[in-house]
Amino acid sequence: MLLLTPNAAAEQPDADPEPDPHAITPHRTGTFTLTQRGVPVDLYLETRASYRRPDTAQLRTRYRREGINWITAEGRPAEWHVHVPDAYTPDTPHGILVYINSGNHGRIPREYTPLLTQFRLIAIGANHSGNKTSTVMRHSWAVQAARLISDHYNTHPNRVYVFGNSGGGRVTSQVMIMDCDEFNGAIPMIGTNAYLNVPVPDDPGKHWTGFWTDRPDRKRVAHARQNTRIAFLNGSNDFNQPQTKAICEAYRKDRFRHAVYLEQPGLGHRPASAEYFAKALTHLDRPVLEQANELHQQASRSDQRKRPGDALIAYRQAVAEGFAADWIDDATARLQELEARYTADLNAVESLIQPGAKRLEVNRELIRFFRAWGDAAKPDVDRLRPLIRDLD
Repeated sequence: MLLLTPNAAAEQPDADPEPDPHAITPHRTGTFTLTQRGVPVDLYLETRASYRRPDTAQLRTRYRREGINWITAEGRPAEWHVHVPDAYTPDTPHGILVYINSGNHGRIPREYTPLLTQFRLIAIGANHSGNKTSTVMRHSWAVQAARLISDHYNTHPNRVYVFGNSGGGRVTSQVMIMDCDEFNGAIPMIGTNAYLNVPVPDDPGKHWTGFWTDRPDRKRVAHARQNTRIAFLNGSNDFNQPQTKAICEAYRKDRFRHAVYLEQPGLGHRPASAEYFAKALTHLDRPVLEQANELHQQASRSDQRKRPGDALIAYRQAVAEGFAADWIDDATARLQELEARYTADLNAVESLIQPGAKRLEVNRELIRFFRAWGDAAKPDVDRLRPLIRDLD
């Protein structure tokens, strides 16, 4: 049941309201609950449109007329379970791991918790969103969750992942295609659907019906084929194993570049072990780490050629993306050295900008600074130029 919540601005707050104990604090670590009034109405309608719900246009007109800004499920606010590793700091970009559970809580399986630190991930999952909840709401909450974490934390733009188990895995497999511009990777676990019809092995004439056979968005499918990293994760003893394996094979034939099938021996219909979930995460991260390795090599070459500005730029990117690389400690140390040199050179120029200073002399030092650091210095050079123009 969906209930409509009027525009929040129309409500009258208390004269001295207490702080919301569940409101998100930027960069907060630990485990906590996050709430919002509901799903923003535009996001809800976009999701309905993706599912080709025929009444979407009429609902849009009605909601605008009535001033509806939020959609809730059974009158409850939207609520998520959040886990941010204690090792997170605003200086260390983390990925986002959105969980769609088949049950009614959003806490990831406990054995996965140590992986959040290892893989630098922030986990978030909607509560009260089990298999009895509408697919449109579960899908909307997943997108909303990723956006909320991105708004309040330093996150890696190419490491936004979604995963789910059983019925949650099936919703995950739909989210990863319909919102492939929001999520870079997905782990549908012990349950998955395909956007296209997939033949049932050894049963001629039968197929599993696709969820997007009615006018699929070709642009989104094409984007997912090229960019979305998918680890279909199942167990050898799970009754969904034949379907999951067949869908992965169908996607690979359909030119999905980054789709793999992982199977845990002896696993029935339950979440995979931490070992196999880590294998799935490793697959999702592989292109990111490959890019980080290239950036590290580029930084090393620039360093050897005495081009500190180019090295600084490349090291910054490599360290941000190469969290699991074997070179990360050495690269971080070198980055800190270059940052210290850059800051010292910048401070030397800034110290010259004071009343009575000669504009030509200060400008000469600014040019030397720019020649030494190149593009890495451009933002600071652009900032200092107007200050130097005001000198005598």
